[in-house]
Amino acid sequence: MSAPPPVTYFDDDYNWDDLSTPGNDFMKAVTSHPLPPSSDAAGPKTAWNSFHANHRSATFFRPKRYLSAEFPTAMAMLDSHSTPKIMLEVGCGAGAALFPVLAMSERARTESGSGRGGVKCVAIDVSETAVELLREQKEYEGVKEYVESHVCDIAREPAPVDESSVDVVFLIFCLSAIEPELFPSALKNLHASMKPGGLLCFRDYGKFDMTMLRFSPSQWRGGTTFQRGDGTLSSFFEVSEVERMFQEAGFVVEECKYALVENVNRKTGARLKRCFLHALLRKGMNE
Repeated sequence: MSAPPPVTYFDDDYNWDDLSTPGNDFMKAVTSHPLPPSSDAAGPKTAWNSFHANHRSATFFRPKRYLSAEFPTAMAMLDSHSTPKIMLEVGCGAGAALFPVLAMSERARTESGSGRGGVKCVAIDVSETAVELLREQKEYEGVKEYVESHVCDIAREPAPVDESSVDVVFLIFCLSAIEPELFPSALKNLHASMKPGGLLCFRDYGKFDMTMLRFSPSQWRGGTTFQRGDGTLSSFFEVSEVERMFQEAGFVVEECKYALVENVNRKTGARLKRCFLHALLRKGMNE
């Protein structure tokens, strides 16, 4: 399998301060209302099962080909030839992050499977339907010798790997979908799964992203967490908050910043300011 063409990664298209006035005005309006009563939704797991059942074409989330360019240190670790590597992807969905990362890993393409070592990947999701969809993708056929997929609620149970065995974790647009009170347990479970010196790659929604400003006060669930109409949750993160959460879970913060991307609507010419949170965390060598 040949490597796909390299991608260009953008994360500094504008200044985050540009978002502060509309963002603060939005939060002032939201918090001027009383916190709505708890939703009758059955919970994130049921909501995500329904979501994936309604999007069985698995095209709702575009392939995240930029991840290899966003996290070159992690890709270099996977491709290091010292020992076989283990990668854990959390919230795998139908493979929008998993398949592009494996395609960009030289060892995954050339050495994995058939007992050759290389890269072993464990993909997990809280949704049974998501795991079913992952296994149905045509790309899965080419990687199933070295990819395991499991249903796992990382906020409530350990990852299905040996303790201290994982080299690289990808946590991509997943933490925001978990109940905020369970953030600490999810991060501690991930920390326990990782080897000393292992890396965790984090990308999620940043505070005042344009999608946050589209929610109504009735969808507010406290802090910067909102509930979509389909029952799924979406939290939006600040840099200081992410640094604190990961440090409290035992991680060393190597990178943590907003990734600021301005997209232009080709039809209308509207400029869309997207704000994501990028972080690279490491488990200490002496743990």
